[in-house]
Amino acid sequence: MAANLLNDVALLDELVGLLEVNDRRMPIARVGQEIFHLRNPGNAFFQGVVRRLVKDDPRFVVRDDGFIELLPDRREFRRLDQSEFVVVDIETTGLNPRWDRITEIAAFRVVPEGQISNQCPRWTIADEFGVLINPQRDIPHWITRFTGISNEMVARSPVFGEIADQLIEFIGAATIVAHNVRFDIGFINSEINRIYDKRLFNLRLCTLQLSRQLFPELPNHKLHTVAHYLGIDIEERHRARGDALAATRIFMHMLELLNQRGLVTLVDVQEFRRHKTSGRALDSLPR
Repeated sequence: MAANLLNDVALLDELVGLLEVNDRRMPIARVGQEIFHLRNPGNAFFQGVVRRLVKDDPRFVVRDDGFIELLPDRREFRRLDQSEFVVVDIETTGLNPRWDRITEIAAFRVVPEGQISNQCPRWTIADEFGVLINPQRDIPHWITRFTGISNEMVARSPVFGEIADQLIEFIGAATIVAHNVRFDIGFINSEINRIYDKRLFNLRLCTLQLSRQLFPELPNHKLHTVAHYLGIDIEERHRARGDALAATRIFMHMLELLNQRGLVTLVDVQEFRRHKTSGRALDSLPR
């Protein structure tokens, strides 16, 4: 369990996401503006704050030229067909992980099953995790209307601390996948941080970002839009299990498309996600 946890605060998840969409390197001053919302962060004090924030995380380098860099992770060079993935979805009491809490979580483990051919691996769902969670606070009425999860439904459910170890064990060292993974990881790590003062250190992939590259013709890349485009039914929209299962099926379809494009490692996929697809790649997209 401890192998995939680091001492940290939830801000690191925002920093990882910010660096990933900025080619892994950016001025520390921009970090201050975009994450800490400071007007004039270009000073030695703020650079010291950033250095203390990332000091226990080997992914980050704070350079003397005023830039911070997210280093490549050796785990990203693992082949997709030799990797395991856990696709997650959560429901929450609101949108901010600093004070809102998780009310439901579902996850599916996706593993390589074998080869359809010499070129195309087969993927399968190997296991499932799901639970309603008592957030220890009132669920707003607008959230109940949106998700169908009420205070009465979670009153006898476990609190997050009672299922945290089980969830961490289920995820293990797998790459975490979600539709808008920064949202889900931000909440999960905030909950874990409250208990252990640590965070998940897993690699992550975002089906929302991949959809923008794989399906640029779509009017938007919301979960139900992508699912409808691929002919995937969502069994219960805005409930964790239904959305997680749809995201899992979307992701398995994406794995096939990525393989067809010759993207065989996690680092291949990350590079593809960060940059615009070529005309040749667009020609091969399903219509």
